[in-house]
Amino acid sequence: MTNVRFYLGLLKMTSDAADEAGLSGLTNADRDVLLLVWEQYADGTVEKEIQCDAILEQAAELGKKISKAQFYKSMKTFEKLDIVERVNSPRSQTYVFKA
Repeated sequence: MTNVRFYLGLLKMTSDAADEAGLSGLTNADRDVLLLVWEQYADGTVEKEIQCDAILEQAAELGKKISKAQFYKSMKTFEKLDIVERVNSPRSQTYVFKA
Protein backbone atom coordinates (compact mmCIF):
# COMPACT_ATOMS: atom_id res chain seq x y z
CA MET A 1 0.00 0.00 0.00
CA THR A 2 2.93 2.33 0.67
CA ASN A 3 4.00 2.11 -3.00
CA VAL A 4 0.51 3.11 -4.12
CA ARG A 5 0.45 6.10 -1.79
CA PHE A 6 3.91 7.16 -2.97
CA TYR A 7 2.80 6.83 -6.60
CA LEU A 8 -0.37 8.85 -6.00
CA GLY A 9 1.66 11.51 -4.22
CA LEU A 10 3.95 11.76 -7.26
CA LEU A 11 0.95 12.05 -9.56
CA LYS A 12 -0.43 14.89 -7.45
CA MET A 13 2.90 16.73 -7.45
CA THR A 14 3.26 16.22 -11.20
CA SER A 15 -0.25 17.54 -11.78
CA ASP A 16 0.40 20.59 -9.61
CA ALA A 17 3.70 21.28 -11.40
CA ALA A 18 1.99 20.96 -14.81
CA ASP A 19 -0.67 23.46 -13.71
CA GLU A 20 1.98 25.92 -12.52
CA ALA A 21 3.95 25.60 -15.77
CA GLY A 22 0.84 25.97 -17.94
CA LEU A 23 1.21 22.45 -19.28
CA SER A 24 -1.94 20.84 -17.88
CA GLY A 25 -3.57 20.98 -21.32
CA LEU A 26 -0.99 18.68 -22.91
CA THR A 27 -2.30 15.37 -24.17
CA ASN A 28 -0.59 12.10 -23.23
CA ALA A 29 0.92 12.01 -26.72
CA ASP A 30 2.22 15.59 -26.26
CA ARG A 31 3.83 14.54 -22.99
CA ASP A 32 5.46 11.54 -24.65
CA VAL A 33 6.87 13.72 -27.44
CA LEU A 34 8.01 16.38 -24.97
CA LEU A 35 9.92 13.84 -22.90
CA LEU A 36 11.58 12.38 -26.00
CA VAL A 37 12.54 15.85 -27.23
CA TRP A 38 13.83 16.77 -23.78
CA GLU A 39 16.16 13.75 -23.89
CA GLN A 40 17.69 15.19 -27.07
CA TYR A 41 18.85 18.17 -25.00
CA ALA A 42 20.34 16.09 -22.17
CA ASP A 43 23.87 16.89 -23.34
CA GLY A 44 23.30 20.61 -22.64
CA THR A 45 23.26 21.73 -26.27
CA VAL A 46 21.18 24.87 -26.76
CA GLU A 47 20.23 24.45 -30.41
CA LYS A 48 19.43 20.99 -31.63
CA GLU A 49 18.15 19.52 -34.86
CA ILE A 50 15.15 17.47 -33.81
CA GLN A 51 14.37 15.00 -36.55
CA CYS A 52 10.95 13.45 -36.59
CA ASP A 53 12.19 10.03 -37.72
CA ALA A 54 14.71 9.85 -34.88
CA ILE A 55 12.04 10.70 -32.30
CA LEU A 56 9.63 8.15 -33.78
CA GLU A 57 12.33 5.49 -33.74
CA GLN A 58 13.14 6.27 -30.13
CA ALA A 59 9.43 6.12 -29.27
CA ALA A 60 9.07 2.73 -30.96
CA GLU A 61 12.01 1.37 -28.96
CA LEU A 62 10.12 2.39 -25.81
CA GLY A 63 6.89 0.78 -27.04
CA LYS A 64 5.16 4.11 -27.67
CA LYS A 65 3.16 4.74 -30.83
CA ILE A 66 3.58 8.26 -32.16
CA SER A 67 2.72 9.23 -35.73
CA LYS A 68 4.49 11.88 -37.81
CA ALA A 69 1.32 13.97 -37.68
CA GLN A 70 1.30 13.75 -33.87
CA PHE A 71 4.97 14.71 -33.67
CA TYR A 72 4.46 17.86 -35.76
CA LYS A 73 1.23 18.73 -33.94
CA SER A 74 3.03 18.42 -30.61
CA MET A 75 5.98 20.52 -31.78
CA LYS A 76 3.57 23.25 -32.92
CA THR A 77 1.91 23.10 -29.49
CA PHE A 78 5.30 23.45 -27.81
CA GLU A 79 6.08 26.47 -29.98
CA LYS A 80 2.78 28.10 -28.98
CA LEU A 81 3.51 27.40 -25.30
CA ASP A 82 6.99 28.91 -25.74
CA ILE A 83 8.72 25.67 -24.75
CA VAL A 84 10.69 25.42 -27.98
CA GLU A 85 11.50 27.91 -30.69
CA ARG A 86 12.22 27.00 -34.27
CA VAL A 87 15.37 28.64 -35.60
CA ASN A 88 16.21 29.43 -39.20
CA SER A 89 13.43 28.81 -41.72
CA PRO A 90 9.82 27.74 -41.04
CA ARG A 91 10.71 24.31 -42.47
CA SER A 92 13.81 23.94 -40.32
CA GLN A 93 14.05 21.02 -37.90
CA THR A 94 16.36 22.99 -35.61
CA TYR A 95 14.86 24.14 -32.33
CA VAL A 96 15.99 25.89 -29.19
CA PHE A 97 14.58 24.36 -26.02
CA LYS A 98 13.48 27.34 -23.94
CA ALA A 99 12.19 25.59 -20.84
